[in-house]
Amino acid sequence: LIAMRHIDPSRIVLYGAELGSAVAVHVAQQSPRIAGVILENPQPSLAKEVKREQHIHVLPMWLIFSERFDISRIVPSLKMPKLVIVTPTKPEYETGAATVYDQAVTPKQKVQVDAGNAMPVYAQPTWQKAMQSFLNSIAVQSH
Repeated sequence: LIAMRHIDPSRIVLYGAELGSAVAVHVAQQSPRIAGVILENPQPSLAKEVKREQHIHVLPMWLIFSERFDISRIVPSLKMPKLVIVTPTKPEYETGAATVYDQAVTPKQKVQVDAGNAMPVYAQPTWQKAMQSFLNSIAVQSH
């Protein structure tokens, strides 16, 4: 986006959900001038998550993941605003997201969205309000 589309990094917000949070954090580390990072159910270690997945146990997929995707080592160094969204559908989501949030430096926000009904997380009023608040705070900071 920055090199090919010439988009100002201060207009880019990364969004990573679950295992994608590790990728978002890694990209944020490589692009420290982006406006912000949103992490939905981030887990401290991608390698541990891959090992935990039952359907992956047949293949040693965890061998291809290195420490560079360990959110615990990266998130404390990210200076841009961060929003951690927790949808407690699994107990480890809540625990892992709390760990990532605690490790993050300010500015940071956290919101818990009830994922107990059939409505997608992004359709939940709590998610929408948190997103609006976070994006508004970024807009204010950039001006």
